[in-house]
Amino acid sequence: MFRTTIGAWAALALVTVAAGQPKAALQFAPGSKVVFGDNSELSSAPEPGAEVPVGHGGIGNTVSGTNAYVGGGASNAATGSHSTVSGGRLNTAGGGYASVVGGSSNAASGSYSFAAGRRAKSTANGTFTFADSSNSDFSNTIANSFRVRSTGGFFVFTKLVGGTETFQVNTQGNALLTGVLIAENTSVRPGAEPAARSASTVDARTVLNRLDRVAVGEYVSNAESGPVARFTFAPEAFQAAFGLGDDPEIVSLLDAQAVSFASIQALHAMIKERDERIDQLEAALENLLVRVESLDSGI
Repeated sequence: MFRTTIGAWAALALVTVAAGQPKAALQFAPGSKVVFGDNSELSSAPEPGAEVPVGHGGIGNTVSGTNAYVGGGASNAATGSHSTVSGGRLNTAGGGYASVVGGSSNAASGSYSFAAGRRAKSTANGTFTFADSSNSDFSNTIANSFRVRSTGGFFVFTKLVGGTETFQVNTQGNALLTGVLIAENTSVRPGAEPAARSASTVDARTVLNRLDRVAVGEYVSNAESGPVARFTFAPEAFQAAFGLGDDPEIVSLLDAQAVSFASIQALHAMIKERDERIDQLEAALENLLVRVESLDSGI
């Protein structure tokens, strides 16, 4: 329900029709003001003859964007053009074509952005942000990106009945994959990025010697099927040994693979050199045996 207060004169049309279809908009004359039954109102008086969006229910909601909409809840605001807040409380859809589906204290300020949950902030264009019930801001500042806060874990199911998670990230931060990981048409080209440094050859034996500084430990992970033994190493020790990456708590898969390849190459070279040395020693021993046999035959 809503009521209107009108200026000196007004003509009110509850429903306008375009192409034979009802259109959820109101047309007001100068001085018009929209006050809903819950005492929420449009933040500014409409222009003469302008079409004004209509909110439904709730309390203290504000609709100021062109063709914007608030469905309900409390203290919500749809300020962006063609923006939508479905409900909840203290939510703001400030970007053009932005959406907040509900929850509390969410903001979709980027154009074409989406926010939901609690204190999710989609500040860049084209972002999708979902935040769980944790009471802290969770911001997405990278355009056209997908970001989720799920402190209880993240699980994906691909079997309707009797299946386990195909993919999960548990509360310990471990990513677990059920099945085989297949990467098709994938290649890694170090240094191919425009801002990358020029690639140079590293000394494989130096890498192998530094690898000795990274201790490998064992721990037990609590998977759904029960305890699972796993190997691990400290990312801080890896960065201290090799100086790779910009975060001491994260080891890049590419860096780990490169260190593994270099170490394998060093071991291969060492085994090859040892085999050559063994061949030389065996040849020398064979010569000594021939000489000894010659000496024995001469006695």
